[in-house]
Amino acid sequence: MEKPKVIIELYLASPPTFKCKEMLKISEEVSKEFPDRVIIRIYYKGQPIPEDSSPGFRASLKSIGIPTIFIDGTWIASTNPPPYGKVRDFVQEHIKMIDEYFEKNVGN
Repeated sequence: MEKPKVIIELYLASPPTFKCKEMLKISEEVSKEFPDRVIIRIYYKGQPIPEDSSPGFRASLKSIGIPTIFIDGTWIASTNPPPYGKVRDFVQEHIKMIDEYFEKNVGN
């Protein structure tokens, strides 16, 4: 059984602003650090939000700024891109939780 991936959701302007591009760059760099463990989903202001977006993202949609980053449905930052280390640490912690769950419950 394949382990779930950590989902990074980005809410960006269309066209993306400098801050949007910076937040995307940080997300892509973190994703490269954990190959096969991270999915990046990008949503653009004014476009329909997919049904498979996280409940945390959908619940916050009316009150978040642009750009915004969520990791596994948890709000991380809005308006200003967060430090790379904050995103990396959050993703790493979620990967660790997934791995520990699988060790205890699935046996892989």
